Amino acid sequence: MFHLRLDNLVPMTGKEFKEWRRRLKLTQSEVAKALDVTEMTVYRWETDKAPILRTVELALKQIESESKVRALSKTSRSRSR
Repeated sequence: MFHLRLDNLVPMTGKEFKEWRRRLKLTQSEVAKALDVTEMTVYRWETDKAPILRTVELALKQIESESKVRALSKTSRSRSR
């Protein structure tokens, strides 16, 4: 399982980025829209053709957190029906 390494000085790799995206079941297009970048930028990150900045890693952590909240909300709504 991939963990965001916010306390580490080593930047996220393209492989780690792609694993993160797939684990959350997001498309390149969805990630691009959430981060307000182009799909080409996401592609470049995933293929290590462009560096993944620390600010992007922080944004990914926020997206993941929000994703978990939505999943929990869905689960509790379906149980209450």
